[in-house]
Amino acid sequence: MNTHQLSITRAPQPPIPPSHPAPASRVLVVERHATTAEMALLVLAAAGYDALHAGSGAQALTLTPQWHPDLILLDILLPDLSGIDVCLRLCQTSSAPVMIVTAETEPAIIDLALTAGACDYLPKPFRTADLITRIGTRLGR
Repeated sequence: MNTHQLSITRAPQPPIPPSHPAPASRVLVVERHATTAEMALLVLAAAGYDALHAGSGAQALTLTPQWHPDLILLDILLPDLSGIDVCLRLCQTSSAPVMIVTAETEPAIIDLALTAGACDYLPKPFRTADLITRIGTRLGR
């Protein structure tokens, strides 16, 4: 009997295009204390976010329309403007949700911030895992 060897060849596979990761979500950190802001920026970068620091309310109001953050972390206790006023103005001029992250614990102040348009409140000090979870929830991650 005659045996034939069959040779099987495959059609060339198209190259797999490199995956393009989604661009990192942008988080603006509005915080008066440089060391607290630096810690937040490191935590956010480690979690895959692109983060920028604004040290005052005026700086946040200037940076937001230029940088177009996806989320804003806002301290109520700012050196120049009322955090409540900053929250109100940010919510009127930007579609980015504003999350209050502050040492302020007075319920009336927190209620004012939420009434001004803030989507959430996280008291300081906080666990970094809680911050990242809440940001992920707000950004749909």
